[in-house]
Amino acid sequence: MHKAPVTIKIGLIDFHKHPDVGVNEYTKNIGRTVKSLRDDTEVEIIKTFDNLKIKKQYRLRPSVDISNYDAVILSGSDYNHSHRNVLLRHLVRNIVEDAKIQHKNVLGICSGIQLLARAHGYEVRDLPHPEAAWYTMSKTPLGIKNPFFKGIPDTFPGFSTHAKEVVMNGVFDETVLVTNSNCIQAVEFHHTEDCIIVGTQFHPEDTHASAQEYLEEYEAESKGKPLREDTTQTPTTLYGHVLLSNFIHLAEERKKKHLEHGR
Repeated sequence: MHKAPVTIKIGLIDFHKHPDVGVNEYTKNIGRTVKSLRDDTEVEIIKTFDNLKIKKQYRLRPSVDISNYDAVILSGSDYNHSHRNVLLRHLVRNIVEDAKIQHKNVLGICSGIQLLARAHGYEVRDLPHPEAAWYTMSKTPLGIKNPFFKGIPDTFPGFSTHAKEVVMNGVFDETVLVTNSNCIQAVEFHHTEDCIIVGTQFHPEDTHASAQEYLEEYEAESKGKPLREDTTQTPTTLYGHVLLSNFIHLAEERKKKHLEHGR
């Protein structure tokens, strides 16, 4: 008997400061890429700190309802990641706890990994050499085993634009999935059979065109600040898209299992 395809719904949570209308372009790019990878994938962008009213609401009860989604992506934030930003840390921490309870995978991208790091008590600091290019990424032994990175070579090209880095405070071997010669590039914050929580500093969503656009913007904004030069040439294969496809596939497997047990 032919089984109907399973539609996967991804909650894409955006913590950026927003104008009166619209969504951060970086978040929209993540959504476009995820939807393009599979016809049966839906992406809903969840804006958080849109206006004063919503800010007050989250101060009272910092939470985002993820119950209607099969997996969650954190797109990041342009708010200060300092320890003083208790509201942002509590909001992300609550999302993480809900994901564990509801058995849903979470992926944080770029400043999304920094949000996850803060929520788990790790440090985020200014990067001595900001990144804005394609870089050679290397999987750690833990990264080789992580299902998000299945089918990706142990060394692969990834695109990064960021000026801060995550510091794991002595638990490197237990958590880090990917590095380059500049900084940590991916971290496993939680891994059980039912819930995997990973952050990537590099941008798995980028295409050649979007990477070039970000690079031009970053170079204009950096005002000559030195960038790390250990970069790769523009790659022919976008392995970041493999990571996102794995993320969707794992959400599908979990949903199928849930549906089967629910019968």
